[in-house]
Amino acid sequence: MKPKHLVLCAAIALLLLHAPHLMAQTAGIESGAIYKIRSKANNKLLNVSNSSLSNGANVDSWTDTDSDAERWRVVHITGNNYTFQNIGTGKYLHLANATPANSVNIDQSDNTNNNQVRW
Repeated sequence: MKPKHLVLCAAIALLLLHAPHLMAQTAGIESGAIYKIRSKANNKLLNVSNSSLSNGANVDSWTDTDSDAERWRVVHITGNNYTFQNIGTGKYLHLANATPANSVNIDQSDNTNNNQVRW
């Protein structure tokens, strides 16, 4: 094999090895953009309850009051994984308990850099 072909083969192998990390984000979602997230069920917005600044503060659905507690910066992590950072509090949408169960509460937290803040 010629040296050019070896380099090309190595480059292709490297791309294939890292393909899951290079996948594009979900269409229509712009990383770094700020969104209001509205429920289809009740037409309310995802909201940090009482605009609390505390870790563990509940996240609920609420009437649109045009508050920063209802605005979320969406950041693409990898593949189809994102974080949602609240504009008003600077905290992240967070799964309160990592146990794989139904009805686990959603709250806000500092960025824990783990799957509890990745969606």
